[in-house]
Amino acid sequence: MSLPDNYDFFQNLPVEIITCIYTLLDFESKLKFCSTNQRHRRILRNLTIQINQSNVKDVATALQWNQDEKNWNFFSAVKTVGLYKLDEDNMCDVSKFLGCFEFRKVVCTQVSSKSVKALVNALQHTQIKELDLSQNYICSEGAEALAAALPRSKITRLHLKCNHIGSEGAVELAKALPSTKIKELGLAHTRISSKGAKALAAALPSTEIQELCLFFNPFGSEGAEALAAALPSTKIKELGLDHTKINSKGVEALAAALPSTKIQLLNLSYNKIGPQGAKALAAALPSTEIKELGLDRTGISLRGVKALAEALPSTKIQMLNLSYNKIGPQGAEALAAALPRTEITELSVDHTGITSEGVKALAAAVTKRKIKKFLIKAEM
Repeated sequence: MSLPDNYDFFQNLPVEIITCIYTLLDFESKLKFCSTNQRHRRILRNLTIQINQSNVKDVATALQWNQDEKNWNFFSAVKTVGLYKLDEDNMCDVSKFLGCFEFRKVVCTQVSSKSVKALVNALQHTQIKELDLSQNYICSEGAEALAAALPRSKITRLHLKCNHIGSEGAVELAKALPSTKIKELGLAHTRISSKGAKALAAALPSTEIQELCLFFNPFGSEGAEALAAALPSTKIKELGLDHTKINSKGVEALAAALPSTKIQLLNLSYNKIGPQGAKALAAALPSTEIKELGLDRTGISLRGVKALAEALPSTKIQMLNLSYNKIGPQGAEALAAALPRTEITELSVDHTGITSEGVKALAAAVTKRKIKKFLIKAEM
């Protein structure tokens, strides 16, 4: 969509409408739209400029012009840049100018390890604090290049979800992390085995990381045990370990460590921890800072939920997910008896084999506790 020559009528439109119009414009029109109006430039701070193969040359030219003339404020207003399907040469063209403006976040989509190398070489000269490289074609080679650049950057949030960095890439990142400013690290679905988990665990106590997401990595209980040993010495407050092939042994190690950690959010969903793992957690939870606990599809059964229900009144848990566990009507009754004495405000017990009687008991407890969010499905 192009912008008409006379666009004065846009000046007084509501912000919501201006934002919608902006997203439909072609690149040249976006420049015109925001070049002379301070109000429009303020809107840009919450929007993303998308750079792809079709407009990369125009962007590079505009960036050069902006740098020379100092009177075009489009790029100085934009805080987020999206880089889509850029090859190594195009990434080099864009990277040259990233440090000339106040970009704070870069999101890359469908780029290769070679393109990432071109990008990360420019990081030390930028103000970028958040780098999202999720769902790309980055392998261990790209992770190694990234690891080498991170200590010289201002990055505090790094996301690498759905890449093929593997344990070799995780090892390289682990070497660099203690020298970085990273507080939030997303490594979900990156093919990290126990070797990579152990390397990360060894590095964590020397980092600033507070949020760590490792879900969909097959490091199993061996990796969980390594993490458990490290966690008390870390600053981690949020830990995502769902879909990591952890069994009861791994959860027992984690449970033993939890009271000595700062963790407030823990997700163990889609791991076969069973009733034994649930009991270990129940024994530890009253001594932890955990407020959000994810245990859906963990096979905890009736014995596990009874242990958890008994412990819940002594915990700080506010959000609890037990969906897809066969707790049945007796489990529902145990939870119902405990709920009024807990701090829980959100509870999910969907697909748990609860009959209509169990629903009634939980509904009464939910009403008494004034729970804000309640997800349940009765099974007749």
